[in-house]
Amino acid sequence: MVSCTNVRTILQAAKAAGIKIPTLCDDDRLEPYGACRMCMVEIVKHGRRRLVASCLFPVEEGLSAQTDSEKVTRIRKMIIELLWPVGSNTPRSTVSPNPVSIRG
Repeated sequence: MVSCTNVRTILQAAKAAGIKIPTLCDDDRLEPYGACRMCMVEIVKHGRRRLVASCLFPVEEGLSAQTDSEKVTRIRKMIIELLWPVGSNTPRSTVSPNPVSIRG
């Protein structure tokens, strides 16, 4: 059980508790939008289980979230498999060796 204050999302609560949830699109400089879905967790709310993007789903009292269930691991592997062809088809000349600077 994690007790949290001043956090809005499951991902923020997990980070505050030292629980690692993998992400690809999480960046503190940007508003969360859940594009990559790598941060999926399995929640139990009112006795019902479902998968949600932890970077978007709000923390609630009594909410239970599993970060490493078999279902979560399987969905993360599938996400990587779906993204792999997209990244491997990118021409090398368009990939920058330098990080992109985002100005806010």
